[in-house]
Amino acid sequence: MRSNTIKTRLAAGETVVNGWLSIGSTYSAEGVGHSGVDSVTVDLQHGMLSFQEALHMLQALSSTPAIPLVRVPDLDPAQIMHLLDAGAYGIICPMISTRKRPRRWCRPAAIRLLVPAVSGRRAVCSMVARIMSLRPTIP
Repeated sequence: MRSNTIKTRLAAGETVVNGWLSIGSTYSAEGVGHSGVDSVTVDLQHGMLSFQEALHMLQALSSTPAIPLVRVPDLDPAQIMHLLDAGAYGIICPMISTRKRPRRWCRPAAIRLLVPAVSGRRAVCSMVARIMSLRPTIP
């Protein structure tokens, strides 16, 4: 397993450039992964993608220097675990607008990573917030 360069770059205060995929194409995934971006997100929330398509796209991204991320359609722990098993290095969770929402299924250490950078009513997780340099708090 390669190192997660996103975590290293963020810890060093560096900018992370992320590509975004919402069509089920391994060709596009590989092309974007080789385009020079630091990471690529496979969007299952707004993209018209199945798990099988995401799996193939994650496999294509594994041959590129970009770190593979997935934006899930909801906070389904089973789906998130499957996507992590399929090769996602990080999960972007939508619709987290309170501290209680991720606590339903996250262990406390993961909550500390997720919650502090989330913006009120937007569907943004800490990874996106850090990439976009947002530092809001949750009510």
